[in-house]
Amino acid sequence: MKVLYISGWHSTLEHDELNVLTHLGHTWFSTGLYADPDNPIKEGYWRESELTQKVDTKVLSEFRKLNPDLKPYKPLNLSKEFVDQFDLVMVVYCGLLDMEFFNVWPHIKHKPVIWRTYAQQSPKNEQMVSSLVDKGNVTIVRVSETETRLPNSAGMDFAVMGYVDENKYKKWSGSKHNVLTFNNFFSRRSYVSNTPLYRRIRTRMHDYSFSLYGGYNEDVDICLGRLDSNEQVKAYKDCGVYFALGSKPAALTYNLQEATMTGCPIVTFGEKLGSSRPSLYAVPDMFENGTEMFMGDTEEELVFFIKTLLDTPDVAKAMSKAVRKKALELYSKESIIKQWGEVIDCAVE
Repeated sequence: MKVLYISGWHSTLEHDELNVLTHLGHTWFSTGLYADPDNPIKEGYWRESELTQKVDTKVLSEFRKLNPDLKPYKPLNLSKEFVDQFDLVMVVYCGLLDMEFFNVWPHIKHKPVIWRTYAQQSPKNEQMVSSLVDKGNVTIVRVSETETRLPNSAGMDFAVMGYVDENKYKKWSGSKHNVLTFNNFFSRRSYVSNTPLYRRIRTRMHDYSFSLYGGYNEDVDICLGRLDSNEQVKAYKDCGVYFALGSKPAALTYNLQEATMTGCPIVTFGEKLGSSRPSLYAVPDMFENGTEMFMGDTEEELVFFIKTLLDTPDVAKAMSKAVRKKALELYSKESIIKQWGEVIDCAVE
């Protein structure tokens, strides 16, 4: 099957789901960062490509004619003739492009369509999609069923998370005894990630080592820069504790998934700190507090949990083993590939 993947410019999700399509035996063309996997668009591209499919130069040429100046978050131009060469269309929603689905809808509505979210929804966007789903063959795939709590929810046919490669993210050691956090746009996204709280905790725990990494943090004095994919994998393995900040209104973040698969002892927000209104936060429903990770809803709780994991190796090791086991159950590569196979079969039947 030939799939048109209309990307929302989430580089990790795009990369991994294109990989899934390849594993399932489908060919694809992406309109996003990997429109040309041999020469990916650099802005927002943070990892080395593991994609094996070579670009279809004919399709790429046609796409470039329609979009001669393709850039992230720029409206996409498609034609029915271009879309007709594909059997299935996947539209990945991006919160910065509320109208993207409307823009491309006239050209794709005659095809089976999968509308894929990655937990950055808004009531406005939900209402927009709701107005279209009954006018075409649309299958809605979400990261978590918690997204359906939004007003004007367009509903859900499947919940499929992004996978984390269990053979890449593994073997936590805790050798650095530090508190690791990955967070992009630290200053600009202070509300969604509660970064002022992070600063206060660092100040209170000044005798402990903290390591903050992330992109677009040039104005953040405590940020150590951005790591490439291999460096990030090593940072997870070596850290003493992973302190996950969340990203309202997201159900959970990719960095939390990667840390769980590595087996990092984790401290993160509980329901109160992690939630927006309505709450889409899924972490308390997915993991057991006190056994698989620690979740705190006050500054005092979070400080206590971080210190406990750093100062009590037996607790850290037990939690590492438990959270890795749960991650394998929830979003191993094999499991997610199987789920996507079922979704695609249903979408095109």
